[in-house]
Amino acid sequence: MTTTSRLCVVLALTLVAACSDQTPNDLTRQPHNSDEHTEALQAGVIQQTETACQSASHLRTGVTTFLDRPTSDHLVAVRTQWRRAHQDYARLLTAYELGRIKPPQIQNNRDPIDAHPLLPGYLDGVPNYPRSGLVHSEVPLTPASLLEQHQSTDFLYVTQGFHAMETLLWGALAQGLEERARLFQLPEQPVEDHINEHSRRAELLRLIAFALPRDLATICTRGNQWVLTQALASVQNNRDVAIVSLQDTLTGLIDQQLAMFERHPDGEDEKGEAIWHSGFARSDFEAMKAQIDALRQDWLGLWLPDLTPPGNDAGKQNSPLASQFETLSNRLQTHDNNRETLNRKDIADTRAILADLHAMLTELNKTKNRKADPTSEKAGQ
Repeated sequence: MTTTSRLCVVLALTLVAACSDQTPNDLTRQPHNSDEHTEALQAGVIQQTETACQSASHLRTGVTTFLDRPTSDHLVAVRTQWRRAHQDYARLLTAYELGRIKPPQIQNNRDPIDAHPLLPGYLDGVPNYPRSGLVHSEVPLTPASLLEQHQSTDFLYVTQGFHAMETLLWGALAQGLEERARLFQLPEQPVEDHINEHSRRAELLRLIAFALPRDLATICTRGNQWVLTQALASVQNNRDVAIVSLQDTLTGLIDQQLAMFERHPDGEDEKGEAIWHSGFARSDFEAMKAQIDALRQDWLGLWLPDLTPPGNDAGKQNSPLASQFETLSNRLQTHDNNRETLNRKDIADTRAILADLHAMLTELNKTKNRKADPTSEKAGQ
């Protein structure tokens, strides 16, 4: 054997020995993010961000249609579009929670998209103060002025985003559809030297509706999509961390809100303040359901590929984990159907299902680690 041949053999044996030094447990803890997997994460990010941006644009069109002809039918239609757009944004938030970063539009804790709670009387009339708010003031209504006033001196002074729009579409006063729609109808002969509240209300809604797609466009830039993709890939590099992130997401988006409703099933806290995220639309449970569905359908198979069935539709398949997500989704749908008659026991039962899901995730990870570690007691039996 020549000297060169001997060197090749030694090098080959060295490489084999180096590979064999890695235990199976080391292998399971190595990053499983290949370029292909990162591309799959990025595809999910692009789909969710662009869906949210498109829904905001459709909502803007719906508001324009309503203001052109403010009828009860058009009001119902634009409220439905608002619910859809808010759900799509809620679904998108699951990705940011999993990636453990904030959406890029949030600066100094000020959010022009989903700021809440808010002071309804800062925008329009409320019980006991029917002529309050910007609608009944002489403050100029321009994109710049609304942006400047948004959460300026108080975080409750919200003039941008979903919930400012919600306040105008539903209203704080007890009104039927036709009565609410008439408040946006322009009078044929405006009274001179008198604030035209109908015109100002319509203009305020229009400005907020046009600002929403502008603010969401920040999320939909390729740069910010890539930032979110990288954040997701970084967290997912370690399966243990990925599972904890999923559990934290369930706690932050779902359990904390359910806990509030369990303590206050009537929807008000000890101070008489609403605990609803969407106080007028009452869409909290449908938003939570959308988030659970996003985790199950869009992220579960990508997020935990070694703990779920193979394939792009892993979250949809009948695995115990996916089934538990589906059970939770169905419970939230039931709460949404009965949102006017919530009771403490039903909410507690749903939280128990969520706790079982937490425990299932923890046990799945322990089982996977035991199988990967040949020195564990179970693996040696």
